[in-house]
Amino acid sequence: KDKFEFALYTVDEKGVESTVPVQTKSYEDSDGCVDFDDIPYNAGDDGNTYTYRILEVVPGDYTEILDSQGKGTGKFTKNGYIIDTNKYITATATIKVNDDSTIGVTKNYYDQDGKPFTDTPTFVNEYNPVGSLALPVNKTLTGRDMGENETFTFELFDIDGNHVKVPDGNGGEKNATAVVSTT
Repeated sequence: KDKFEFALYTVDEKGVESTVPVQTKSYEDSDGCVDFDDIPYNAGDDGNTYTYRILEVVPGDYTEILDSQGKGTGKFTKNGYIIDTNKYITATATIKVNDDSTIGVTKNYYDQDGKPFTDTPTFVNEYNPVGSLALPVNKTLTGRDMGENETFTFELFDIDGNHVKVPDGNGGEKNATAVVSTT
């Protein structure tokens, strides 16, 4: 199972995030839901608004993705998963002591751009698995022997007859080919 971890930080009135999380939680189930423990408030908190930041924790064995200049992007990857640390959720909790002396909490959630969530706040990760496929084949010739320095080129096509494309090493693509030369 895959395991994802999240951290909850306090944010002061100047917008500075605490350096140590208030809580961390992880999940391994398929529903993707993580619930932080309740944060207690009391009558002395009446009228106050508290701000928290929720971040996804990057495991130590993930590798940061670099841009074309070799600088970190804030995105980390392992086994096709990409965690974007540029994304976070800000939560505010406004406290009100109700007429019946119960504590009321009004919660609001915002994305990293300050846009309010209209539904349950969600971290969206990317999953881009990578791999390779080797397709070994043999070349034989009937009717004559293969000559020295003879070259044979093979091209790879999909089921619809289109050339299969592979990276060309310069950020583009080229047709998948294999060249076999005899010696």
